[in-house]
Amino acid sequence: LVESTEYRFRARHNSTNYGSSAWVEVIGTTKDVFTQAYGLTWNNTADTYTRTGLTISNFSTDAISVQRLMRRCVLNVNGTVNYYLSATDSTKREDGITASDLTGASGNVMVEIPKFYCKYDNTTGAKNMSISLIPEAGYVVHPAFVKNGVEVPYRYYRAYKGSVSGTKLISRSGVAAASSETIAAFRTKAKANGTGWGLVDWNLLFAVQTLCFIEIGTFNSQSILGNGNDTGADYGMTTGGSNSIGNASSPSTNDDTWMSYRGIENFYADIFEWIDGINFSERLVYTSNTQSTFASDVFTGAYTSTGVTLPSSGYIKDMSFSIKGFIPTNSTGGSDSTYVTDYVYSNAGARVAAFGGYAGHGLLCGAAYLSATYDSAYAGAHVGAGISF
Repeated sequence: LVESTEYRFRARHNSTNYGSSAWVEVIGTTKDVFTQAYGLTWNNTADTYTRTGLTISNFSTDAISVQRLMRRCVLNVNGTVNYYLSATDSTKREDGITASDLTGASGNVMVEIPKFYCKYDNTTGAKNMSISLIPEAGYVVHPAFVKNGVEVPYRYYRAYKGSVSGTKLISRSGVAAASSETIAAFRTKAKANGTGWGLVDWNLLFAVQTLCFIEIGTFNSQSILGNGNDTGADYGMTTGGSNSIGNASSPSTNDDTWMSYRGIENFYADIFEWIDGINFSERLVYTSNTQSTFASDVFTGAYTSTGVTLPSSGYIKDMSFSIKGFIPTNSTGGSDSTYVTDYVYSNAGARVAAFGGYAGHGLLCGAAYLSATYDSAYAGAHVGAGISF
């Protein structure tokens, strides 16, 4: 059908024994624009935000909202869902009655994210991110949903910071988050879950950042979702604090405690999280979207240059918007309440990525915080990891 066009539809019932009914006719005009796209534009010079596309009155109920489809589940080793959890209480299954198993014995506790289509515009003064559940002209499948060259309908992000059980890094409630291991050690433990498992990767993080920023309408995630565990040195707090709200997000009052974005507990703060599929060489950013190639200190083959170089350390004032991710480009003139409001750390040499900040980092933390200061041999009590499928 063509947009903004009047059509006449005629239908009747044909029967072998009784012949045909009378025609029923309906005349109607199609919508002016066929779209389900919506997004957010950031004027990076005036530091203002404007919502674009269709209006979402409630991200939790609107039929076109990608965010409403994010939900916690217990995931089998082969990537199929064992069962979904209650939307409001993760200690129960989807029926709200049957107790759930969040120990990892029945599978990893994950957040299911549906495939969506996206478009990014890096125009100065009008940087835009826009998404849709359906294909749209000029939109592409978000790269998070292309694993090893194969398009997939869902990705799964850890519900909790990773903890170690035997040889595996898993997502479970009621334990302290693991830390003090290199990205390579955590990568091996994540892959030990089975085929298709790995650390949270750059493109999956990018997908969740997009969903988060569009929903909250700002880069200042702490002002909407709370600061999280951002003071002291209590790195890797016990997981499960967010079970009482299920798939919901935390309020702005969740300071110096757990925070959650749509079931992803401690999305930022508490403890840094190693991110796979991205490497840095002399601050130049390289990414790979081929999970089987994920490795540190690699800058060839599947790891290709984004053409974007990180700035020196500081509050992020500007970022590059592209299908390669939100990459900081300017760290002069920002603050904890203006522009991107989160911090970027960067050093020269070969570096790996850590995300989100940690307890003691205060307002530096947030959903855009990126660190490229550690080399691949680093292990610290304030750096952990999370799994994905």
